Amino acid sequence: MIVQTIHEILNPFDVETPIGTGTALFLIAGSVHSNPQFIVRLYNTGAVRTIDQNDISIYGNPMDGRGWDIKPTNI
Repeated sequence: MIVQTIHEILNPFDVETPIGTGTALFLIAGSVHSNPQFIVRLYNTGAVRTIDQNDISIYGNPMDGRGWDIKPTNI
């Protein structure tokens, strides 16, 4: 039996995924057999999907005075 922990992200953040831009809401902790995954709500469809950590890019905070650290595509 594999036991995994789900963490609610108290300050959700924007992420870029292969299937679109969205907000990361939860983190599923990884285990010996799996990578950590994020539960993401996609902006353009409202769909909720589970995305592997290797498939997302996390935007930096543009309010820190340095602007966007990666170029947003759909925000």
